[in-house]
Amino acid sequence: MDHSQRYPEWKIEDLYKLVYQAAKGSEHAVQDAESARVWLENEMANLASGIAEPLVDMISPDDQIARIHLRPFAAAGYDSQILLEAFIQTAREFKGSTDTLILYGRYIAQLATDETFAFTSNDIEKFFRSMEEINYPAIHHSSAFAAGYAPAYRVVAIKYLPIEISSPQHNSR
Repeated sequence: MDHSQRYPEWKIEDLYKLVYQAAKGSEHAVQDAESARVWLENEMANLASGIAEPLVDMISPDDQIARIHLRPFAAAGYDSQILLEAFIQTAREFKGSTDTLILYGRYIAQLATDETFAFTSNDIEKFFRSMEEINYPAIHHSSAFAAGYAPAYRVVAIKYLPIEISSPQHNSR
């Protein structure tokens, strides 16, 4: 619900991406450590301006998976190596599941019945069915989200971050 308020122009693809990351972590995003390092270094060096975001954005209901937003991360002066290591370790060790993705999708569809989102419960269920038909892939943000919010983050298991970053004072919850 926080994302719906923070990103009013988000699309159903962005909701799916959020749910996907909460359920499956970052395994899809890490081909190898070197390419992950180059990707992070390039993104950190070329950060576009964006909306105000928390440093730590808890995205899983159990508060185990978070998006670490790069703009506040860089502004706080943290070493990107810390984030890179947490990102890679999450990809290697976090065992997300499609079953969890389906469960989260059902929960989100139930929330939508309260008109929480710009899309309906039926829209969400239909989108998830279309993703099921292609085996629930990882997807990119919608073009509207990318253009409007310039997302820049890494998905990590919070347990792999130092306490000074993962402390509640930085969290979105």
